[in-house]
Amino acid sequence: MTPRAYQLGRRGAVVQETRQKVIDAARAILVEEGIRHASLGDVARRADVARATVYYQFGSRRGLLEAVIDDALSRAEGRSLAAAYGRPDPAEAVVAVLHEVARFWAAEFPVFRAVLPLASVDPDVQAIVAGHAGAREAILWGLVRRLEAANRIKRGTTAQQVYDTLWLLTSFATFHELHEIRGMPPATVARCLVQLATAVLDLDEAH
Repeated sequence: MTPRAYQLGRRGAVVQETRQKVIDAARAILVEEGIRHASLGDVARRADVARATVYYQFGSRRGLLEAVIDDALSRAEGRSLAAAYGRPDPAEAVVAVLHEVARFWAAEFPVFRAVLPLASVDPDVQAIVAGHAGAREAILWGLVRRLEAANRIKRGTTAQQVYDTLWLLTSFATFHELHEIRGMPPATVARCLVQLATAVLDLDEAH
């Protein structure tokens, strides 16, 4: 490796370290103090960097919030959700996905609780949430089509109704209500979600 290549590599590592330092500072402020205190200036002071550094790295408050959410999503996700979705039997896949969704929301609950409920009142959060909705929509419609093909949708229920039910059951709002407001542990939440899904699906063989 040439000296210049080493210097460029080291510079890149320092930039990445600074970026993560800022994300960690923003994450801490969101969890401890709430989104109103997560301005670029507040985060810069917490991270002990210049405000210009935060602006250079993320461009805006929205860019910073999106980076924090992406970081939380990355920490929470792993490969388990994909494995659950990929189960050959669609009813078993639904049960596995609902269990994984509960685990997923619980894994980074303090961050999600600090940010996601504000989507209806904060334009930045609303835009971030909308940007992530497509992947969830694709997963759920994939499950619905597989359930249709396997005749596991209850008589009198439409595919749209199944999708709407699964959308509700996999939302953070539902997990938050059951976990924090009702005091259910994540595993209990998962079982509750599965029981609710049986209103529109034939999941008896998948339990």
